[in-house]
Amino acid sequence: MFWCAQGKRKVQLIYAFNGSGKTRLAAQFAAWARSEGWTAGFAREHALTVFGNHGCRTHRDRPSLVILDYASGKVAEIASWLRALLDEPRDPPPHPLRLLLLDRRGPG
Repeated sequence: MFWCAQGKRKVQLIYAFNGSGKTRLAAQFAAWARSEGWTAGFAREHALTVFGNHGCRTHRDRPSLVILDYASGKVAEIASWLRALLDEPRDPPPHPLRLLLLDRRGPG
């Protein structure tokens, strides 16, 4: 929880085998963030594409946590989004944005 509220890292990755509880943990984390006044949840399948099509602009009226499941299948979209976030004005936005990436590796 510290990472989201006060940590310097803006992106975290949880990587583990299928069925180990990553998605469940992320859902609980999002619920906690919402209880603390954040906008938080899982990005829908094509959300990054839509975001990219609108110039990768962000406006946050409160702290935001975006969870991206199956991140390895969205590398180009995530990279585009991260580049756009880095290009935001240097003045820190009034509210933080945190990205939680989930990925898995099956047995074998």
